[in-house]
Amino acid sequence: MNTIIFISNTYKNRDDIRKGIKNDERIERKSFLKRNKNIILDYAFFERYGFKETFFEIYKKTVYLIDKEEIKGRKIKVKQVDIACYTCFEE
Repeated sequence: MNTIIFISNTYKNRDDIRKGIKNDERIERKSFLKRNKNIILDYAFFERYGFKETFFEIYKKTVYLIDKEEIKGRKIKVKQVDIACYTCFEE
């Protein structure tokens, strides 16, 4: 089974805590989805290209999570997340 686990913390690591650098969390308008549709990955992307390729695509990049349950009207909450761990990829 392929698994990538994302976590959302206030700070990325201890160095960021000391520097006071918080992970990004903000409210965007729904037009954010249209403007960024070419860089938004959904579950279908993971299935189409495989978890291994997706992992290498997003590794060392800033990743934001959009939870469909947090979309209210025209407002979307986006949170910066980090890759916590992943399983060995066997496809």
